[in-house]
Amino acid sequence: MKFVSLLALLVVCLGQSVRGDEATLQLARYLPQGYNTISVLRLHQMMSSPKGSREGWSARLEQEMSSGTGDLPPWLDTLVVGSLTHPNVPQEVWAAGVMQRPADVTLESIAARYDARVEILADRPAIQTNRGSYLVDFPDNILGGYRPGQRQLVAQWIRAIASQVESPIAPYLKEALQTPGHLVLSIHTQDMLDPVHVEQRLREDERFRSQTALIERLVPLLSGLRGVTLAATVGERTECEISIDFSSDVGPSSAIVKTLFLAMLEDAGAMIDEFPGTRISTSGQRVRLSCELSDESLRRLVSLVVPPRAPHDYSVEIQQPPASEPVKSEPTPEELAAQQLRANRRYLESANRIVNDLYRASQNATNYSRTITWHETFARKLEALPTASVDPALVDYAHRTAQRFRTLASSLRGQGIRVDTQNQAITREIVEFNPGWVSANYWGGFGYQPSSLRIQSNMQQVREKQAAAVTEGRLERSKIWDQILADQAEAQRLLSPR
Repeated sequence: MKFVSLLALLVVCLGQSVRGDEATLQLARYLPQGYNTISVLRLHQMMSSPKGSREGWSARLEQEMSSGTGDLPPWLDTLVVGSLTHPNVPQEVWAAGVMQRPADVTLESIAARYDARVEILADRPAIQTNRGSYLVDFPDNILGGYRPGQRQLVAQWIRAIASQVESPIAPYLKEALQTPGHLVLSIHTQDMLDPVHVEQRLREDERFRSQTALIERLVPLLSGLRGVTLAATVGERTECEISIDFSSDVGPSSAIVKTLFLAMLEDAGAMIDEFPGTRISTSGQRVRLSCELSDESLRRLVSLVVPPRAPHDYSVEIQQPPASEPVKSEPTPEELAAQQLRANRRYLESANRIVNDLYRASQNATNYSRTITWHETFARKLEALPTASVDPALVDYAHRTAQRFRTLASSLRGQGIRVDTQNQAITREIVEFNPGWVSANYWGGFGYQPSSLRIQSNMQQVREKQAAAVTEGRLERSKIWDQILADQAEAQRLLSPR
């Protein structure tokens, strides 16, 4: 799915205007060079929207963060993320996010949450988190995050910022950075698609069999895809607009562009329930798809760009006693037990919320196969939960569940799995089906990937085998969910008085 757009137009939401302001451009100057996707989350504006104000989103966010179950600190104003995606790499090659932090939220307080240590890397304070990424404290209270946690690349980024080497921003992505909207996801795809590959995909894909006569006209159009931008804005309702931009006029092909867009999302398991019903409009080289989003769909999209966890109030998290009070050298056993109980409750509440969200999706037999991306996203969220003072048994539960989420995602792609209920063991078969087109990445970018199948077959055979394997795996997936729910109940019992 290669698309991106500059829609400097989505200011709407029942008359409410949302700024695409200079703050995003200022933050983007801290990004490393070479990114081809941009994500922007204007959290403060979203919380202050008519719907957010009416439903008390800020208070809910504050409550979730203070209890340890939230991903987004209430103090976050704007988050800007850039990532590099290659066509044949399932996840981003790298991703970096930057945000302004309050003066009382320090790297030390974040390190305490991660049970990590602050080090000096390229003359800047930094920590490595348990999700395998680095957090860096830049001048002017800018907090940066970099994934994957490769020291050398992070150090190069820090030195480039110190040398005031500004990252050049592609005009397409620069416009996306200024696109109004509370959530903006954009990818620059110019020169990314091979016309030969595009033609092959269209001729082999059964879903486009009725458009075979149009392939000659479609190949140059699709190969000239400049990119796609999604912008979601919360007013009285949540309005979403997707702009798909080409290098030539779309003409009468807008309907097939939508069909192709939905096919890519379906292949990636990243479908949003409202997207099939989007309204289409065309203007020159742009196709616009628009719809309203449910709160659940908005949460799923936001989950792709959540920042590193940070304490919402440094003064509460790391509070020093007044000088007049004696400093306790060691906490008592009772204090340690109470501290661990609080940490355990926060941790389990967070893990259970993630599990329950995905379990609800699993009960929708019609759309469950479209949720692959959310299995992988939620697996990473489980592994990223702060573990300081948490019982190792609860950490094992969350990490074991994350691995099962990934196994469920593999099964939904058509990979064979076998569950040994007695020994709690899961084995995977070797054959993997992947019809290609697209993968959704951790920071919210989307990347196309070619199809792969470890046996000789054409695409229709691939899809038939994949569909059969997905159907066949229904019972095994049910067994995995039984294991997850049994583990969840056992984890809950760990908190019960003994």
